[in-house]
Amino acid sequence: MVRRPPGKPRCQKTQREDEIHQRDRRQEHAEKRPEREHQTGTLAKHEECARDQHEPEHERDVNDPNGTCH
Repeated sequence: MVRRPPGKPRCQKTQREDEIHQRDRRQEHAEKRPEREHQTGTLAKHEECARDQHEPEHERDVNDPNGTCH
């Protein structure tokens, strides 16, 4: 990368490339984030279901043949 002298503005092409790169990085990061949250949310639900099977006082859907919690 060529260093520019202090006080000299960046050329438009370089600025545009930087903006595109930053936007792509943000979008890529945003796409990864919900997937990770979903996995932990699913895991938490499975843990709740497992706990419900051992603790009958927790409410379960009696109409559900699989006995999954709601």
